[in-house]
Amino acid sequence: NGESLLIVAVRAGSTSVVKQLAQLDPESIDETDNEGWSSLLNAAHAGHVDIVRLLIENGAAVDQPDLMGWSPLMWAVYKNHYDVVDLLLSNKAHVNLIDEEDGLTPLIVASGRGFVQIVERLIEADCQVNACDKFGSTALIWAARKGHLPVVQLLLNSGAEVDAVGMYSSTALMLATRGNYLQVVDLLLTREPNVNVADQNGLTALGMAARDGYADICESLINSGAFVNQCDR
Repeated sequence: NGESLLIVAVRAGSTSVVKQLAQLDPESIDETDNEGWSSLLNAAHAGHVDIVRLLIENGAAVDQPDLMGWSPLMWAVYKNHYDVVDLLLSNKAHVNLIDEEDGLTPLIVASGRGFVQIVERLIEADCQVNACDKFGSTALIWAARKGHLPVVQLLLNSGAEVDAVGMYSSTALMLATRGNYLQVVDLLLTREPNVNVADQNGLTALGMAARDGYADICESLINSGAFVNQCDR
């Protein structure tokens, strides 16, 4: 795979060997394998926080991405390695880096996976809360779609746009309704979203809840002003 000795040592999790190699040949610290994975990216992915710290101290580029455009921060977020995320952000990793394929940001990844502590840390690092992927889906939409109530709360408290439209031309409210996440629906309704907006098929959140037999969600939506006589296309 075109791995250098340093990358092999990183993957083995051998801090002492990594330290020796990094000091012997500092010029090779950002060399990558055939998939564009640097030593730092490998360490971040594996959650080896001591090795991440060592590589950064020896001049590793903190934002060097792989061939998919995923940075060490993105992989650390995806793998839920909070300590690595914290360390990378403390060393000026780009908090709003967007991957080339899907337009994902670290916040969108963390929100979709329900990683509350990491979402908090990214917000603390001044990430763009309303950044969206290539489908227009924000972190709030991803969190609501997966039913991650604490993340939804965090994002709303941090200025997330409740009526943003993303995947399937749907809002966070629609996607929470589809998933039958009553608590998420009720939380979103406290922010007075447009309950009567329709998706690409002309379905509102109430239409979805009625179709799928979610009586409690129907009640919440009607109590929040949803039109009971609105038809789909």
